Parts: sequence; C-alpha cells; structure tokens
Amino acid sequence: MNLDNNPTMEQLRDLFRACDDRYGRHIAWVDRNGEVRIEPVPGGDVPGFVRGHTDLKMWLRVFEPGHDYVGPGAAEDTGWVEDVFRALTREWAKARNRTAIMAVEDW
Repeated sequence: MNLDNNPTMEQLRDLFRACDDRYGRHIAWVDRNGEVRIEPVPGGDVPGFVRGHTDLKMWLRVFEPGHDYVGPGAAEDTGWVEDVFRALTREWAKARNRTAIMAVEDW
C-alpha cells in the first residue's frame, strides 16, 4: 500500500491479514516513498528496528501480541482498519516533507 498512490482500506486489510498476532510485536511504518509496511520487531527492540531501517520515514505504532491488533481478526475489524487508515493518511501528509523520522504516538 502506497500512501502517495491512492491507498485503499482493502490494501491495509491485506497488510494486517498477512501478519500473525501470536508472533510478537509488530510495527506499522512508512518508507521514504510512501510504502506502508507492518512487520515483526525482532526481539521487541523498537529503537533498534528504527535505527536499522535507513529508509524509514514515519512509524505509526507498535502492536503488542495477543490483542488482535494484527492478523486476520484485525483485518476484519472495520473500525480498527478505518482508524489506522485515517491515521496513516493524515500523518503522512505531515511526515512526507520532513527530514527527520516521525514517530506518531498519539492518534
């Protein structure tokens, strides 16, 4: 899902659906080209994850395991998908032209 190329909620659902909530912490992040990713955080080390991704432009949130924040259940929760979609599109408009990485903590 690319935030600069007419993103859809169905694309975001696909990203959520591809994750496993039991696997561990996941992070929603956007690269410098507007591509959204939701990935596991190895060892739960968010600062290490952020430092290790030189193309990271914005990160939205860390999803803790066992709460259906990611996975098939999350993908079917329309309210959740809408909330995340709105936050991503709104915050990308702010982050797109910044030079520093933007951490979105309150959305």
